[in-house]
This record gives sequence, C-alpha cells and structure tokens, in this order.
Amino acid sequence: MPVREHLSLLRRGGSSWNRYLQGRGIGISADLSSIDLSGVDLSDLDLRNAYLSGVNLSGAYLSGADLSSACLKETDLSGAYLSNTNLSGANLSGANLSGATLKLANLSQANLRWANLRRAYLQGANLHRGYLKEAELGGAMLRGADLREAILSGANLCGANLKRSNLSGANLESIQALAAKFVDVRLTGACLENWHIDGTTQFDQVICDYVYLKANGQDRFPQRDKFLPGEFSKLFQQAAIAIDFVQESGELNLNSGRF
Repeated sequence: MPVREHLSLLRRGGSSWNRYLQGRGIGISADLSSIDLSGVDLSDLDLRNAYLSGVNLSGAYLSGADLSSACLKETDLSGAYLSNTNLSGANLSGANLSGATLKLANLSQANLRWANLRRAYLQGANLHRGYLKEAELGGAMLRGADLREAILSGANLCGANLKRSNLSGANLESIQALAAKFVDVRLTGACLENWHIDGTTQFDQVICDYVYLKANGQDRFPQRDKFLPGEFSKLFQQAAIAIDFVQESGELNLNSGRF
C-alpha cells in the first residue's frame, strides 16, 4: 500500500489500521518517516518494526499502542500520551519526548540516547536495560520506574524525582543530579563514577548494599562488607552538602573512596 494510503488509515485511528493489518495476516514495517500525525488518536495502534523517523506525533494519543522495535529516531513526541505503550527495543535516539506521559510504558532495552525527556511523566515505566546515555531527564517524574542496568552516563537528571525507582546495576557515570530526589531508591551495584551532586540532591531511605566508584565494576565501595541500613543515605547526603563548601563545580569525585 502506498504511503499516502497508510497515512489515510492512520488518521482514521488505531482501530482502522489494525483491521487492515489483520486482513493482511502479517505485521508491517512501513516507511512513514516525516509525516504529520500530531494530535491524532492512535490508541492501541500496531506499528511494530515501523519506520517513523522524523514523524510529528506531538500531542498524539498512543495509549496501549505497540511500537516495539520501531524506529522513532528524532521523532517529535512532545506532549504525547503514551501510557501503557510498548516501546521495548525501539530506537528513540534524539526523539523529543518533553512533557510526554509515559506512565507504565515499556521502554525496556530502548535506545533513548540524546532523547529529550524533560519533565516527562515516567511513573512506573519499565526502562530495564534502557540506553539513556546523554539523555535529557531534567525535572522528569521517574517515581517507581524500573531502571535496573540502564545506561544513564552523561544524562541530565537535575530536579528529577526518582522516588522508589530501582537503579540497581545502573550506570550513573558523569550524570548531572543536582536537586534530584533519590528517596527510597535501590542503588545496589550502580556505578557512581564522577557523578555530579550537591547539597540540593536529596538522599533518604536509600536501599543499597554497595556501589562502584569506577566503570566496569571497578572500585567496589565498601570493598568487602555492605552498607548498614541508612548508612548510604547519611554518608552521601553529608558528602553532597560538603560539596557546597569545597567545590563550586558541584562535582563529587569518590574514586579514592575518601570524601
């Protein structure tokens, strides 16, 4: 089917598109790049493996849609509604998701490098093993998000709410986390090399046995034992506050294990 007919079906909504796919009996990997679907209701849409690079989906409704393994590189999804959407394995590098609602969305193993997720609502989202290197997450709501083994190196998390999120095994190397809320989070096995925190960063009730002060599982801290309950929060909150007095850059370097 020509792209213009694909577009006509999509603008009628997800149900029309899905009936078309069911009639064919197969999935589709349509090239729909650079089209305008802003504000369109595409709830429960099936676009697995589709090529949607550069598409304008700003303000679109994609609740319950299946976009797994789709290419959404540099796509505009600002303000889009993506609750319960399946984006597992999708390529969202450079995509604009600012202000988007992604509550309970599945973004496991998705590529979100350089993506703009500023003030995005990601409560309960699955970002397990997500690739968020250098992503913009300033002010994002990540409460209860699954960020286990996620790559967040170089990401901006300033002002992000990470309450009750799971960051076990995550790579937090060189992240910006000023005014971020690490409350009741899980951080066991996370890499904290050269992360940037200060007195505005909040640590409370952190659940953590140990962390790594260098990448690739190097420089375990504590070296042999594990943090006692409440010890991580107390130790790192004190270190963060101390930075306000000793380092104007806001950078905390714990590579030596002394702070």
